[in-house]
Amino acid sequence: MEGPRVTSQSYWNLGLEKIFRVVPALPEDGRPGPNADTFRLELVICAAIGFFTVLLFLWRSVQCVRSRLYVKREKKLALKLSELIEEKCNLLDKVSLLQKEHEGLQLSFKDANPEKASREVQHLEIIHEMLNRSKSKLEDKILFKETELKEEKSKRSEQDELMGDISKRIKSLEEESKSLISQVAEAKTTLRLFQMNEEDLKVAIKEALNENFQLQESQKHLLQEAEVWKEKVSDLKKQKITFEDSKVQAEQVLSDKENHIKSLTKRLLKMKDQSPVLGEDLTDDGNLELEMKSESEIGAHLGNQPKEALKELVYAAELNASLETLEGERHQIYILLSEVDKTKEDLIKRIKNLQTDQESLQSENTQLENENQRLQQKFKVKMEQHQENAVKLHRKLGVEEKCRLEEEERFSKVDRRINRAAKELQTYRN
Repeated sequence: MEGPRVTSQSYWNLGLEKIFRVVPALPEDGRPGPNADTFRLELVICAAIGFFTVLLFLWRSVQCVRSRLYVKREKKLALKLSELIEEKCNLLDKVSLLQKEHEGLQLSFKDANPEKASREVQHLEIIHEMLNRSKSKLEDKILFKETELKEEKSKRSEQDELMGDISKRIKSLEEESKSLISQVAEAKTTLRLFQMNEEDLKVAIKEALNENFQLQESQKHLLQEAEVWKEKVSDLKKQKITFEDSKVQAEQVLSDKENHIKSLTKRLLKMKDQSPVLGEDLTDDGNLELEMKSESEIGAHLGNQPKEALKELVYAAELNASLETLEGERHQIYILLSEVDKTKEDLIKRIKNLQTDQESLQSENTQLENENQRLQQKFKVKMEQHQENAVKLHRKLGVEEKCRLEEEERFSKVDRRINRAAKELQTYRN
């Protein structure tokens, strides 16, 4: 009586543990998450496990009740068998007593009348025959009950074997259900990880796209700046060419003026030979003020000299001043050319830096595109793995459902056999 209660209590506890394990695995609000198919699959799994536990509990309770009925029936049959054995023993005692009485009567009949002895002997023989008949009937009943007990014991042993097989199968199914629950939990965790990875990948892809867009915009801006600097370089080259042309022209003018000055100096030297006063005045041709003084002195002291010599002296002073201005302009042109060269070098360096920046941006862009492709491939592989795991779980659930149906069929067959045995026992009792 205590064994079935313990087994039913243990199975009840196992069913409650399974239910308490399955219920926390459900979402808090009962709504489907990002993937409705996985949520439906989880609901189907939970419903199947709950249905299986309820059926298991009901079957165990029915088995407990039937085992109690079998124990009661066996006790009743044992009591009946003991009563029949007691009756047989009593009858054997009576038979032994009658045999003793018969022997005593035979001894007494030897001394008594033969008629009375024959009557009593006949009466005793009739009683003996009746006792033998009742004894044979009781022996037949005892044999029949013994055969019934043997059949009941064989049926009980078969039922015990079936119960052992069923308990083993139930244990295996419980282990498989535990493994399925663990697999479902693992699938949920992997699905959550896949969802988190998917969100991270989406964020990374968005960031990569934004960076790519920014890099493209910066590349466009750099290209525009490079075009502007190229235009500036071309303008500076044009300015340099114009400055070089003006420099060549100025050098030609200077060379012409120097030649003219040389010719004038030669003339002045000739005039110096003619007049010593002119030679003294021409010694100080370094600055313009002295030349102007020399012109005034020449005008004062040389009133009688020809006018052509004076004109040539004035022209020489003007040429000297123009030469000085040309020298200053040439110096400024050299300064401008050096500045143009410096700006040209700076622009070349800036263009090289822009080209290196453009190459680095292009390499970063290619790296980001490769990273984006790699992340997309990884996401596709993970989604395929998740789909394969879902298909495998669905197949396992189908196999478990088939096994459950087979077990239910076996349970129904066992119930039919038990009902037949109960009906046969009732017919034997009747």
